[in-house]
Amino acid sequence: MLSSPLPDDMRLWKSLLSIDLSFNELTSVLPSGWPNSMEKINLENNYLTGIVHVASHMTNLKRLQLGNNAFHGSTVPTELMTLTQLGEAK
Repeated sequence: MLSSPLPDDMRLWKSLLSIDLSFNELTSVLPSGWPNSMEKINLENNYLTGIVHVASHMTNLKRLQLGNNAFHGSTVPTELMTLTQLGEAK
């Protein structure tokens, strides 16, 4: 079980396609920088805080799972509407 913060900028991992760190004890703000190559992000069931930032440059993103965290606000970020490949977001 991981219990450390996520790196501030994940863009350095340019070839990263998928990340699943669900059901850990991650305690940080959701990084705002993700690689363009990302297809799947699963960070459900952690202690992540802050505002959900999903950049419109992530055109390959197909699945985004962020449920059961401590994010601020209850609205879906408008950036998600521009991601045409996104099939699942929760």
